[in-house]
Amino acid sequence: MTPGRTLFAFFAYEPLGIFLAILSLLRGYRTKSRRILRTGLWLGVALLLAVFYRQTSELVWVIIPLLTLAALEGTLALYRSGRAGPPVLQMLTEPAESVRSRAERLAELTGGKVEPTVARAGGGSLPTTDLESFACALEESLAEPLRRGDPPVIGIVRDGVLLLDCRTLSDEEVEVAARTVNECRSR
Repeated sequence: MTPGRTLFAFFAYEPLGIFLAILSLLRGYRTKSRRILRTGLWLGVALLLAVFYRQTSELVWVIIPLLTLAALEGTLALYRSGRAGPPVLQMLTEPAESVRSRAERLAELTGGKVEPTVARAGGGSLPTTDLESFACALEESLAEPLRRGDPPVIGIVRDGVLLLDCRTLSDEEVEVAARTVNECRSR
């Protein structure tokens, strides 16, 4: 393979990989993280091997695991830093009283009432886990207009009442949901 063809292949076929390798090396150098430097070097070597052996289609098997590792590293760093953590972890570990206070605020802003309910974490990951939760109960007729609203507000209709479970709402989203409810009522 001629040097010109190698350079052409390197820069024409692998811009994302090159960008990720350079970004990883710069980040590792800036933060003095040996792990990040090793990851960047590994990506760079893998790119060079792919170019020299004309296996550019196999590069996906290098980039996907690296992107997964980068996402995992970011998530773990967020968790270790003591900040709130990923949103799903916040929702799973939040005390029921916090959810209740959000439901009370939403009920106050919309004229609804607070009802205890059960939140489920998901069908695949925790199918039998129930979490104590609280919802703002509204009239059933708002279900469809809220789904079509901007932003959409999704609830569950149970026993002729629309329940907006507040476990999945952040404190900032309560006002947005309330504004959407009130706009739907005024139409």
